[in-house]
Amino acid sequence: MARKCENCDIMEKYKYWNELPATEHSFFKVMPDDFDRQLLIPKKFSECFKEKLCGWCILVGPSGKKWRVRVSTAKQNSGRVMFSNDGWPSFVRDHGIQFRDFVTFHYIGSSSFKVSIFDASGCEREESYFAKTGYKSQSNLGNSVEEISSNSRGKKKRSVSFDEYDEDDYMSEDYKDESDGESSVFNQFGRLSSSSLSKSTRAKLSQMYYESNRRTVSEAEMQIAIQKAEKHKRRRTKFPLFPIIMKRTYVYRGFNFTIPKKWAMQHMLRKPHQIELRVPKKRESWMVGCRWTRSQQCQLRKNWPQFVLENNLEEHDVCVFELISKDEVESKATIVVYIYRVVDDVVPLTVSRRMV
Repeated sequence: MARKCENCDIMEKYKYWNELPATEHSFFKVMPDDFDRQLLIPKKFSECFKEKLCGWCILVGPSGKKWRVRVSTAKQNSGRVMFSNDGWPSFVRDHGIQFRDFVTFHYIGSSSFKVSIFDASGCEREESYFAKTGYKSQSNLGNSVEEISSNSRGKKKRSVSFDEYDEDDYMSEDYKDESDGESSVFNQFGRLSSSSLSKSTRAKLSQMYYESNRRTVSEAEMQIAIQKAEKHKRRRTKFPLFPIIMKRTYVYRGFNFTIPKKWAMQHMLRKPHQIELRVPKKRESWMVGCRWTRSQQCQLRKNWPQFVLENNLEEHDVCVFELISKDEVESKATIVVYIYRVVDDVVPLTVSRRMV
């Protein structure tokens, strides 16, 4: 068997995780000793999967019924992502899952996995098709973030949600590699200095995987950024706006940025057009291409990676997009982007040839 070149192997891995639809991705687990309390998700899957695994997810059993399970970080396993004891034990009990059972998880979109369960015989567990417990579909599942607010008697938690701009209302289309070459994409890596790169080089680097060098951020810091965006959203303004939390696939790889569908249908020009993005207190602006897909998704594509890199956007930062003008004749719009960072100190990203 001929040995593949290193770049070919990297490219194949990149295309698998970034160009294939998320609904093509699966993982399996052989149930370990402590499987009935919590279950670690494979590290490679949680790191490479282009949909963010956090908050709540839905597990759809063989019966078609749904179980609500919290996804959290395991403190004793180097921050590994896992199905926690908030929901997972019920799923195990209701399906009769046993030690060393082989369980597959196939992503089906909207933070949901279709689950199949196999016993030691190599066949599916019959009883799993007749599990009767589950939950009735709820709105806003997993889209709220706990905000800590203080009062005279101490601290309490309340739910903060960008319900009006619910990200479950849309799904990003698969990322298409629009570069004019493949192997040359991998020739540069290291510290990013986007202002020193040529236009063609920036376009190629935008196809790569970027790694954050920012320090670890806390839940409290994430909540503060959300609170600032919420406060901005409540301001009186004559311009339509929407807040959105930056995901890995918006700012580190793929650069799939889709405007919330309900908002886009109401406010955006319904044709391909250019958007001038402005950032307060900055003289320069960025012309970004906007397009509508066949599934009626409004996406920022051309030059969006440059906007991200030159403004040092990172995962969990919250941006408020405010549409201040649009011109049907000239096919142009202007949006001011207010950036609420989780960490104020900006540290350049690293461009890596590690795709997985």
